[in-house]
Amino acid sequence: MSGRVRCGKCGEIISTRVDKAYELQCEYSDLDTVDSEIAPPPTGYVLQKEVVGRNCQNLVHFMVRFDARRRMTRHEISGGEFLSCEEVN
Repeated sequence: MSGRVRCGKCGEIISTRVDKAYELQCEYSDLDTVDSEIAPPPTGYVLQKEVVGRNCQNLVHFMVRFDARRRMTRHEISGGEFLSCEEVN
């Protein structure tokens, strides 16, 4: 999965890539009710990533939540903004 963000300080467009197989953190519902011998399936995933551009040192932090099938459900960003395909071209 790849995407682009715009730095909120200088306006630079920063490309980023996310490897869903390695960069996502598993989330579980209620671990207290689960049998300790059997690992429960994750109820979702979260990605937290920080990127910085070449022109300035402003840190752009974003968090993306995924469901159990690794489909994006929600995203938040600070220090910049997400760009759609139309905004980049």
